[in-house]
Order: sequence, then structure tokens, then C-alpha cells
Amino acid sequence: LRAQAERYPFVSALEPLSALLEPLRGRSAGWYLTELSQQSDAIADAREDHYSPIKRFLDGPQRAIYDDARDYLARQRPNLHQVDPALVTPIETTLADPACFKGQAMQQLKTQLDALKTEIREQLAAERARAEQEILHMRAQLEGLPEYAAQSDSLRAEIDSAARAAIKRLAHEDHLAVIRDTLHNFRDHTYPELLARLTAPLVSEQPPATEGNPQPHSAPATQPAKPPQQLVPLRNLSVPFGQPLLRTPEDVDAYLSALRQRLLDTLEAGQGISL
Repeated sequence: LRAQAERYPFVSALEPLSALLEPLRGRSAGWYLTELSQQSDAIADAREDHYSPIKRFLDGPQRAIYDDARDYLARQRPNLHQVDPALVTPIETTLADPACFKGQAMQQLKTQLDALKTEIREQLAAERARAEQEILHMRAQLEGLPEYAAQSDSLRAEIDSAARAAIKRLAHEDHLAVIRDTLHNFRDHTYPELLARLTAPLVSEQPPATEGNPQPHSAPATQPAKPPQQLVPLRNLSVPFGQPLLRTPEDVDAYLSALRQRLLDTLEAGQGISL
């Protein structure tokens, strides 16, 4: 049992029993017959207080509860700071308790663990749903632009594929922070890049005339006239404003003036602004 002390710290409670047994090794047969009885009560007490309950714990269903709690906390460590500490601290306290193998500790631990699992599961579902809804909204915005119908099938397919790929990543991700990062990456990088390409001016390329067909009737091909304009998300624009708060109508006017100038400066620099 002592070999499992690293995985089950409470096994260290066997040290007093081990300390009692160690001096008994290597004695003569006569010593065992005459002297051992003097220590039998202490050995029996240590066995009853520690060895027997620990062995029952490790051989029974309580061990599975302990393992589940420990392993779940390890897997969910990135999510734990996102939930109420009152749901996490009692579990960590029980796992570290050197007497957790006694009494009803594991039954209480299972109840606490189930509550934590429910909370994290619900937060993950809500975060995925929010991120998916926002990604679908951005895709719908792209599809609703007048330029969308005039673009190539390949770009329209790329827009749909990018949204689907992001949503697929959300479905397989179990960390709240990574779900948010997936949304932020799509919103701050993928969406502006697709928007810039989608709204880039197009030029028509009339198929060349041939001797037998001087004016072809086929529809002209279209391609971007120049590289897409770089787009800057509005949320990424810093507005030079000296106050941390808006308290008066005059403050609002001053902030809007600073924001307007920042937007104009961005456009003057040749960049577009995505909302």
C-alpha cells in the first residue's frame, strides 16, 4: 500500500504502523514468542485505525470516486478559474485531507464533483452556443452584402467553409478560453480578411474575340482589380481620449469627436474599418 502514496497521499497515514513493524523484522523465533505480545495492542490499534480502512478504501468503490475527482480537476484545470471557487475548493480540500478515507468523505465528494461537472458542462454549452451564433451572424453579414452575388463560387464556398470549420472546432473544444479564442480569431482575423476580399473592386475580363466569333456572348469573367484593402476591426482602434469616464453631454461630444477623427485618420491611411 505504501507504494501508492504518491497517487494517494493519505496512504502516508500508514507510517506509524510501518514504524511499529520495522523493528520486528529479523528477530529470533524465541523473541516473537516472548516479546511480541508486548506490542500487539499498539499494532492492532494501528491496523484498525489506518491499515484496514485504507485497504477497504483502495479495494472498494470509494477509490473510483477519488480517482474521478482528481482526474477531472486535472483535465479541467484551465476551466476552474472560470467557475465559482466555492464549487472547486471543497473538492481540492477533500482530496488533500489525510483522513479522506474515513467516514462519508467520498459520498460528499461525489455530490460536490457532480455539481462542478454540471456547472462546467453548462458553461461550455453556453459559450459554444454564443460563439456559434456570432460566427453565423458574421457569415450572414458577408452573404448579405451586394458584392456577394458578384463574387466567384470559390470565394463564396470559402466563406461558408471558414465558418463551418470554426464551428466544428467549437464543437470539439472543452476549454472555455480556447472557445473564446476561436471566436476572437474568426472575428478579428478571418472575418476582416474575407470581408476585404469580398468587397475588393472587380474588373471584367471580356473573352478575346475570335475570327468566327468577333463578339463572344459568354459572360465576362471578373477578378479583383487590386489587392483587397486592409481592414481594421473597429474594436481594435484606439481612441486618444484623456478621460476614463464619460460624465456629461460635453464628454460624449468630445469622445465622439476624437472617435470620428480616429476613423478619418484610418481611412486616410488607406485602411478600411470593419464593424
